Amino acid sequence: EDGIRDVERSRGLGDVYKRQIMQRDYPKVLLETKLLAAKDIMKRTGVRVLPVVRGRYDNTFEGYLTRYDVIKVTSLKSDARAVDFLRINPVLYPDMDINEAAKAIIDSGLKALPVIKSLQEPECVGILSLSDILRALIALGYTPKAKSINEVYTPSFEAVDADERINRVWAKFVEKEVPAILVFKGERLWGIITPKDLVDQRAWMFHREAEGKLPTPGKVKTFMTRGVVVAQVNMPVEEAAKFMACLLYTSDAADELDGV
Repeated sequence: EDGIRDVERSRGLGDVYKRQIMQRDYPKVLLETKLLAAKDIMKRTGVRVLPVVRGRYDNTFEGYLTRYDVIKVTSLKSDARAVDFLRINPVLYPDMDINEAAKAIIDSGLKALPVIKSLQEPECVGILSLSDILRALIALGYTPKAKSINEVYTPSFEAVDADERINRVWAKFVEKEVPAILVFKGERLWGIITPKDLVDQRAWMFHREAEGKLPTPGKVKTFMTRGVVVAQVNMPVEEAAKFMACLLYTSDAADELDGV
């Protein structure tokens, strides 16, 4: 994110939108779709945001769900529906300057936002992510002012012990919308856990009904991602950007590089 801000300050990004960089092929759900079903769709497709439309034959945009929203359900028997958790803002519009769009995405903390045709015609026409913008910048030959990650990285981060209970981490995700938490075993970095890990798994759901009593929440080490992407502080920003850009826009490599 700091790297994208760095490029924004150095040159305009008006030409980037002309490349039509937003994602146009994406899943949608209905207002009455169960949150558990929405979570499964996000797991299957890897999308960061899931647009919600009015009806099966009515494509009117009503809002969208994020990974933070779909993991709020902690029981496999939940009847919660998309209409109960959807967000309305922020959204992007096709005529927005790409600088403005990038700032909106960064400020949202979501790394991707839906693009709506207009206020008068509320139809979702695509999804734009920071990774989309990053790939476009590289393709257009933009280079950041900063030379190494040491100049742009954020030194603060969230951390947790590998033996911590998953409900403590879950609370940080849904209450603070933390993008990623580093997992340590003693002083050694052992892995990372992100909202995507909880989207992709069910065993963590600590309100699962089991023989009439609630199970003890599992430990973070059971659900975390091992073998995380690690960036050294002296790594060139261009090298890190190209690595991140070659991954799918749904990847959490950006979260990992944000934290390590």
